[in-house]
Amino acid sequence: NQNFKTLSDSQLHEAILKLTKEEKALTVQLLFHLHECEARRLYAHYMCQSTWEYCAKILGYSESAASERVQAMRLMFRMEEAKVKIENGELNLTNAAQLERHFRLQNKNQISIKLKNKNQKNTINASSADGMINLWKYLAFYFIILKKRAHRCTRHRFRAFFSASS
Repeated sequence: NQNFKTLSDSQLHEAILKLTKEEKALTVQLLFHLHECEARRLYAHYMCQSTWEYCAKILGYSESAASERVQAMRLMFRMEEAKVKIENGELNLTNAAQLERHFRLQNKNQISIKLKNKNQKNTINASSADGMINLWKYLAFYFIILKKRAHRCTRHRFRAFFSASS
């Protein structure tokens, strides 16, 4: 909306620097707001399954931009040091998102190892009645999680199929 032809090169450069600084500050504020949105599960009020879906469908971010913001937000609240570095500009969204993916993958590997150890313990204790009950509780819990994941996945494919064919 501005007439750029009246600006000198240095004025244009200064304006770009100022806008970039403002954009980064607004992005940090957005991450704090997204964290509160996730804590309140505000996305559900807008018929979304997650903060990511809220960012992509309601806020209009591309899928990759939505992922970057959600992962950077999660890293901010996982590690205080990351929050400080994101706030002061030492850590950008892309790198923060990559770090969060790395930590999440590392956490999944640790959980997988714990489950393997738990399975081994349950197998060893399965001869006792208590061990059998614990094993059945564990398996029931595991299958409930699998069923929920399959239901979400099927629902997502169903929606994607019909929205693509329209």
